[in-house]
Amino acid sequence: MPEAAVRPASKRDYFERANGVRTSHLAGPREESTEAFVGTTEFPIGAYVALHTHDCEETVYILEGVAEFEADGLTQRLAVGDVTWTPANVSHGFSNVGDGPMRILWVYGAVTATRTIVATGRTTLVADEADRAQPDADP
Repeated sequence: MPEAAVRPASKRDYFERANGVRTSHLAGPREESTEAFVGTTEFPIGAYVALHTHDCEETVYILEGVAEFEADGLTQRLAVGDVTWTPANVSHGFSNVGDGPMRILWVYGAVTATRTIVATGRTTLVADEADRAQPDADP
């Protein structure tokens, strides 16, 4: 049985994505989690992630900034404290539409979550190196 763990913020790994977006996995397959997959993503002003789907549900909590959330063709503006829930296989994306940084906390319903970019149809496991290299910006 795995032991409980504390991961100090000072030792957190971030990886850069397109548009200056950066992500950190807090609990997931790389952190020995077998069920929870949790992380944060930070967006500079004007940054966004391309429309994509997952093979599991996703919940997102807005930690900082002003977000625009598009899901299944509908767009809504979100503020700190707002929460989204997206079912599996529903296209969605986030944009920073505020005048400062935006930061989200996300939770996937499976530790083996996949991401499929709508524009390309390319699917990768969220934690894999191939996912980190996959463009978040629309081609």
